Amino acid sequence: MTPRGAPDLADRARGLLGEARAAGAAVDSAAAELFRLGGEVARAGTRAEAARSGAHVAAERDLVSGLLDELDVIARVADRLVAELDRADGGGRGAADGGAGPRATLVSVRRVIEAADSRGREGMWLGELATDRVRDFAEFELLYSRASQHLDRRRWDAADAVLPRLVALDRALVSTEIGAMLDELKFRLMTSRG
Repeated sequence: MTPRGAPDLADRARGLLGEARAAGAAVDSAAAELFRLGGEVARAGTRAEAARSGAHVAAERDLVSGLLDELDVIARVADRLVAELDRADGGGRGAADGGAGPRATLVSVRRVIEAADSRGREGMWLGELATDRVRDFAEFELLYSRASQHLDRRRWDAADAVLPRLVALDRALVSTEIGAMLDELKFRLMTSRG
């Protein structure tokens, strides 16, 4: 015997599965774009190159974040449908009464959500790494400019104080342009005292 409302719950479960799959596909697409953009930022040798892709990374991260929120909403709706199924079949978990089809569909919804959530979070993590790299380029340029100003004003100690952070950023960025700028600054610092 089919519990009252089971066909409606089955339709809602199937509809929810469709929504979860659509959201999962959107997460996959946005996460793939984040991976591509993250690769561009990782290969960037200058701040301008990193910043160009960095702006797109921020937009994709926002998109993925919104899609993860959408998946969370779908998961909550699935939880409510499970609760409705429990009430409709008297709290039992048995398949004999017609609740098995919707339950199996809701299990599929959960699997789709979990897989998409995992891929989305990986994309977000890569987006955060790319954003950090863009910030590192910006910080290097700011500190380089300050150190140059200190040298122009003959504030040797102030220029010297900035050097350790510039070296750390150079190591993190692994950029030929940044390395050349740092070498030039070190040379200026060495020769200006002397």
